[in-house]
Amino acid sequence: MFRPLLPVQLTVDVLLAVVFGLIALGSELGSGVAEAPVASALTCVLMASAVAVRRLSPGLALGVAWAGAVVQMSFGRPPILADVAVFAVLYATAAYGSRLVYWLGFASSIGGAIVITAYLFAIPQFAGGRLTLASLPLAFAVLVAAGFALLLSWTIGALVRSSARARANRAAQVQAEADAAAEHERARIARDMHDVVAHSLAVVIAQADGARYAAGTDPTAAAAALGTISTTARAARSIADGLLNVGSRNGTSI
Repeated sequence: MFRPLLPVQLTVDVLLAVVFGLIALGSELGSGVAEAPVASALTCVLMASAVAVRRLSPGLALGVAWAGAVVQMSFGRPPILADVAVFAVLYATAAYGSRLVYWLGFASSIGGAIVITAYLFAIPQFAGGRLTLASLPLAFAVLVAAGFALLLSWTIGALVRSSARARANRAAQVQAEADAAAEHERARIARDMHDVVAHSLAVVIAQADGARYAAGTDPTAAAAALGTISTTARAARSIADGLLNVGSRNGTSI
């Protein structure tokens, strides 16, 4: 339900919500037309709260925004500045919400346009408080305008979401290719080391057998065989160390 946010992100969202709420409340109370100050204050608080948690919990923000709209309509209040929060919330549902919240935001964009249109034609301040045949063109225009504005906010969020997913997919692909290349390099180094060690062991075994047989009859041959064993072992170790150093420089470990 809650997304992980950095402390600075959460702080910025809360401060922005406080500033937005104060401006919206001041605009409403200072306009001289706030006949229901309690309703105006409650609506502004709810809408500002929705702004505060829009990135932390888009689903919760959507529910709080709807609660603010219900409070506003219950008191018969006309549209106010605080309603701008709805656009930020719809954007957040599309950009940050889960799959369910994503589609709830889409449904809210369409449903919200219908509710706004119906509500405007139900209050006396707009079109005389009723819908008539003569006002149908105006109602249709309001529905289209409201739907366009709400869906535009949601669509922008959806585009941001798609862009973020595309970047994540590209990053995952690059990481997968890097992992595949590292695995290929590890396999190559392992094969080379196996070849070197196998060859060196074959030489060491042959020389050791020769030294054992020559130990009692030809000390010089035995000493030469032991020298060959020592040289071969050191060469194998040197080659192995070189392969490991190459792997380390390439970011590959065995």
